[in-house]
Amino acid sequence: MKHYTALASLHIWLAFGPEVTPFPGGEEINSEFNYGPCLAILGVDAPPEIAVAFSAFEGPRGVEKRITDERVATAWLDEHYMIGAEDSGGYSGRSFQYHPATIHWRMSDGETGWLVLRHIGQVAAKAEAGCLSIEVEIRGEQQTEAGHPREFVFEVFSPNMAVFEEDVWRLDGLDIGIETDIAQRAVEVTGSTANVRFTAALDQSYVRFDFSIL
Repeated sequence: MKHYTALASLHIWLAFGPEVTPFPGGEEINSEFNYGPCLAILGVDAPPEIAVAFSAFEGPRGVEKRITDERVATAWLDEHYMIGAEDSGGYSGRSFQYHPATIHWRMSDGETGWLVLRHIGQVAAKAEAGCLSIEVEIRGEQQTEAGHPREFVFEVFSPNMAVFEEDVWRLDGLDIGIETDIAQRAVEVTGSTANVRFTAALDQSYVRFDFSIL
């Protein structure tokens, strides 16, 4: 939200002021800033007791939210990192705008590093204290325009440091342990991001990933 005008930022701004709002500046302000007058007219009704949460970290905690009967979102918020996940149930993401598993953390320069799973299909992911677990039942063999059901790509933004060992990813500001039952993987670096691509074997109908913050 420091590099893109998010609607959440506009709500925080109207509720608690610009001083505590993550917001871009200069040329990074984009067209969604135009929603500001609409939100101002509608009004933002935020409980005053949560204002302190936007100025000081109140301690690690977990969040769980049921979206539908089958879809459940979970998150773990810590001082220097946060994990987000969704058990998609019967919902199958159809574009890479759907992010069922993410990790964000503070890098050495104060900027935010991030990791996101890019996969088309149903995903059962869960965030807990220091852990991100992902389970996927592979269904179908047909390749789509967006991706292949046997490919699991983790896009990682950590431009100052990114070392991908078999069981540990050493990133700028965060070391992450990883366990998976997929043997085949490849690392591709494009600009400031790296794509770690896993390809499940043809006889695999189920795959898992377990990430732990070290």
